[in-house]
Amino acid sequence: IRAAAEADALRVRSDVELESARLLADARNEARKAGELERDKVMVEVSALLARLDFLRDDVRALEGFATTQRQRLADAADAMRALAETEVKFRTAIENMAEAVIIVDATGKAIDFNTAFATFNRYASKEECSATIAEYAGIMDFLEKDGRSLPLAEWPAPRSLRGETLTNAEYTLHRKDTGERWIGSFNSCPIRGRDGEIVGAVCTARDISEIIRAAQGEREAQERWRMLYETSLDAIIFSKPDGTVLAANRAACEMLGWSEAEMQKGGRAMIVDQSDPRGAIAVEERARTGHFHGQMRFRKSDGSLIEVELSTSIFRGSDGQERSSIIIRDISERIRTEELIRNSEER
Repeated sequence: IRAAAEADALRVRSDVELESARLLADARNEARKAGELERDKVMVEVSALLARLDFLRDDVRALEGFATTQRQRLADAADAMRALAETEVKFRTAIENMAEAVIIVDATGKAIDFNTAFATFNRYASKEECSATIAEYAGIMDFLEKDGRSLPLAEWPAPRSLRGETLTNAEYTLHRKDTGERWIGSFNSCPIRGRDGEIVGAVCTARDISEIIRAAQGEREAQERWRMLYETSLDAIIFSKPDGTVLAANRAACEMLGWSEAEMQKGGRAMIVDQSDPRGAIAVEERARTGHFHGQMRFRKSDGSLIEVELSTSIFRGSDGQERSSIIIRDISERIRTEELIRNSEER
C-alpha cells in the first residue's frame, strides 16, 4: 500500500510538473507575443513622432530663414532711417543757414518748415511769432503790385505754385498792416511733386531787395541829372577814349564846332584839334601822366576856321572798366580878342 501510495504521489507530482512546465511555456509565449505587439505599436508611434519631428525641423529651419531675412530687413530699415535722419538734419541745417527766406508748405498751405531768415524777412522778432499757414498771413500782410494794386491770397507766390506755377524773381511790395512797414521782395517759388506727379506742396524763397531798388532808383536819378546837365550845358562836353576816339558830344559842342556828333565820332580828335598847335600834344602827354589837364589850345571848326578854347579834361573808367576821358570846352576866342583890344588901347 505504501509503495502504491508513493507511486501515485510520484505520478501526481510528475503530472503537476509537466502541467506547470506547459503553463509556464504558454505564459512565456503569450508574454512574447504581447511584447512584440507592444513593440510594434511603440515603433509606429516612434516613427510618427520622428516624421513629425522632421516636419517641425523643416518648420524651424524655415522660421530661422524668415527670422534672418527679417533681421536683415530691420537692419537695412534702421540704416535707411539713420541716413534719412542725417539727411534731414543736413537739409534743415542748410535751410536754417541760408541768407534767403525759405518756407515749405504742404498741399493745404500749412507751413512744414521755414528758417529764421523767413521770420526776419516778414518782420517778425522770432520764428515762434510766425503764422502756421499761408492763409493766416493774409490777415496781417498785403502783397502789392508795382502799380499799388493789392493781390488776393490766391495770387501770392506759394498758392500759385500749389496750382503748378513756377515763379522766378517775381517782385512785390509787402505791407505789414499792423505796423505799416513796407519793403520790396524778390520771390522764387515752385511746386513739390510726389512720385505720381501730384502736387504735394510748394517751396518759396524770398529776399529783401529794398536797398537794391533804392540804390538803382538813386542811380537812375543821378544819371537823369547828369543827362540833363550834359544836354543843357552851355559848355561843350565831349567824351572820348584816350586814343582820341570820340564817343559822344553834346549839343553845345556841336554848335560850337559846327560838326554833328556822328561826324565827330567818325573824325575823332585829329579832326577837331588843330594838329599844328604844339599845345595839343602837351595836353595829351600831361593827361596820360597825371590823369587830368587844364589849359588852352586851338580847335578846328567844320568851316576850317580855328578857335581858341579853354578846356578841362580828365581820365576815368567806364562801367566796362575801360579808360574814358571827359573834356569840357569853352570858346574863349572872343575873350582873347577883347583882351587884345584892351591891351592895344592901353598901349596907344
